[in-house]
Amino acid sequence: MQTADAIITDLKGSILLVDDETTAQKLYSHVLQDAGYLIEVAANLQNARKLIHTFAFDTILADIFVGDENGLSFLKASLKAHPDTPVIMMTGAPSVQTASKAIRNGAYDYLCKPVARETLLNSVRRAVDLKLLREEKKHYELENRKYQQDLEKLIDERTQALYESETRYRLLFESCKDAIYICSREGAFVEFNQATIDLFGYDRKALLELQAESLYVFPQDRFKFTQAIETQGYVSDYPLLFRRKDGAPIDCLVTATVRIDDDGRVCGSQGIIRDITRQKQAEQRIHRQNKFLKNVLESLAHPFLVIDANTYEIRIANSAARLENIREGEPCYKVFHGLRSPCHQHGVRCTIEQVKRSLLPVRLEHVHKNSKGDDKHCEIHGYPIFDDRGGLTQIIQCHQDITEQAQARQQLQRLGTAIEQSTESIAITDRNGMIEYVNPTFEKITGYARNEAKGRKITFVSDTTQAGDRSTDMWSAIAKGQVWTGKVFHQRKDGSRFEEETVLSPVKEADGQIHNYVAITRDVTEKKRLESIAEAANLMDNLGYIFAGIRHEIGNPLNSIKMALTVLNKNLKNYSIDRIGEFVERSLIEVARVEYLLKAFKNFSLFERPRVKAVRIDQFMEHLLALVRDDFEKRGIRIGLNIVRGVEWAHTDSRALHQVMLNLLTNSADALREQQDPQINIYLHRDQNLVLIAVQDNGCGLNEPELAKLFQPFYTTKEKGTGLGLVIVKKMLAKMNSTIRVESQKHKGTVVTLALPEAQGEDE
Repeated sequence: MQTADAIITDLKGSILLVDDETTAQKLYSHVLQDAGYLIEVAANLQNARKLIHTFAFDTILADIFVGDENGLSFLKASLKAHPDTPVIMMTGAPSVQTASKAIRNGAYDYLCKPVARETLLNSVRRAVDLKLLREEKKHYELENRKYQQDLEKLIDERTQALYESETRYRLLFESCKDAIYICSREGAFVEFNQATIDLFGYDRKALLELQAESLYVFPQDRFKFTQAIETQGYVSDYPLLFRRKDGAPIDCLVTATVRIDDDGRVCGSQGIIRDITRQKQAEQRIHRQNKFLKNVLESLAHPFLVIDANTYEIRIANSAARLENIREGEPCYKVFHGLRSPCHQHGVRCTIEQVKRSLLPVRLEHVHKNSKGDDKHCEIHGYPIFDDRGGLTQIIQCHQDITEQAQARQQLQRLGTAIEQSTESIAITDRNGMIEYVNPTFEKITGYARNEAKGRKITFVSDTTQAGDRSTDMWSAIAKGQVWTGKVFHQRKDGSRFEEETVLSPVKEADGQIHNYVAITRDVTEKKRLESIAEAANLMDNLGYIFAGIRHEIGNPLNSIKMALTVLNKNLKNYSIDRIGEFVERSLIEVARVEYLLKAFKNFSLFERPRVKAVRIDQFMEHLLALVRDDFEKRGIRIGLNIVRGVEWAHTDSRALHQVMLNLLTNSADALREQQDPQINIYLHRDQNLVLIAVQDNGCGLNEPELAKLFQPFYTTKEKGTGLGLVIVKKMLAKMNSTIRVESQKHKGTVVTLALPEAQGEDE
């Protein structure tokens, strides 16, 4: 029976990957490791030459150009060192010359980068199979030579014995368990022993009269066998499939030599037929069992290891272990702790030692080092493996990463501390609103001690004179599993009233049922007083800034109109009709400018109450681009849309968002004037509970001072802009609970990102 070590060894191949491209190394290593191969990587030919002289790989996968060196020289060196190891050459710059040189120099295959996964795996699999066949061929040739030598020696001995005693020869001939035969060149039996009769199931007379072709499952095999033995003079362990009298196939190995008559001509053959049917069936069963065991080990989601109980060396590591850089051949204490001697010698709890002491399965939690050197919490199960005499030889280890659980425990501890030390009042109730917990801030603000509040309805601190419909709405919302936010009035133990910002949230179990409610409140009485003072001051500043802007923006065209009409009034009798028309046209242009400003002020007041609902944002963007793409392409601007899969619904007003997007696209188009290869790209993706729309252009961009003033009314970098466009956009988005962010660099372009609340669907 094969050990687990032998099973793994029989089923994997070792690959040397020679490539100086880090991306290619990682990609091809990952593909081949997933397919079950052991990968060794060399980034230059110097390391590759060292590796091929220290280890015989099953296949070598090498780039034709590695740095400044030519991989064809390495190909020659590799074939010289290991003629039986197939070498697959790769190149990202394929040509007929390099391909022909590689093939002429002995390359097994020639691949062009980038290599498709299936192409790579098929080429490597064929190469590994070829290496295996070559090794098997050598092995069989060696066995054949030995067997031939043994046979020749046996034949010599039997021939000598024949001279000495015919009786002894016949006894030896008949007592042999393998079939021994002598046949003519036509394949008819001339002589054979009892084992031959037993092998084919015919009696002696029938065998002597039998046509040779009827013994072969495949008649053409007889021709190939005859050709081989007459060409070489002998064959050793030649595989043939015979048929018994009852039709059952027999797998056999034939070792034979030709018979020469007195004239030196081939007159037939003689040899030994060995029945290996049972052996082959046993090998097939073992192969199937090994394959099944391999699949079981590789299918495990957690690392599975077999470790030598004496040397601590990792003998077997499944794919989950290899993904974590756990390799066979290294001691476990080095892999997991970076130590030079067993863990127990450093005071570290050791699964191996516990299993060795108890000779029983054990389970413990352990801290390992991952490939980055960070701590990883593991739950380790250890199982002993005994030999036939009951001695402990190996230990199975199953690792389960419980880092998240350990972190969750720590997080719960930190969360408890944070709640206790929070400056906000926190209360937790059951499903009926009865208080189960309050933090110290709750006690400080309300004046009620924890034991006074516990077991009472959370509304006991509410100001009943201010409750009304708001309390009804609050409890109705949270009963539906929604989060309620708002401001409520509470009453302290001493009777004083105060206002709090409150967030009341349901806590749900895995099945969606509400288990608790959490109330987080903050006293905003003093905050509201300060905000009202600041708001009044800010309002006066804004009104002053806006009125100054209006005076400037409307005053300039009015002054122009007044000046034109004054000049015209003084010179009505002196000016020609054309001259008078010029002054009238100039005045009308200024009047149109005033009309445009008034229209902008009107837009600033639009959408005071946007109709926000769930909108299929991906379809909205596609329809918008369908409307504007032709116009932009006529202006030489390429416009593209990139939507991340899964982005669908957002809370917004489609009318307002349409106006916002047109404003942003117009700004981008203005920034792209006189730019080479002007383009606008729109990216639609998600970030937590937000849908992000990013409008990116490669236009002239803005510097830091310009960015700082971007949302001030009447500030513009355009020659004929009003400075109200982005102000209106920001106002519209604020009304829809959305935000805008602008990032820009001078001469490098601008990215404007809108953040909209994500929706779950139309029926939300």
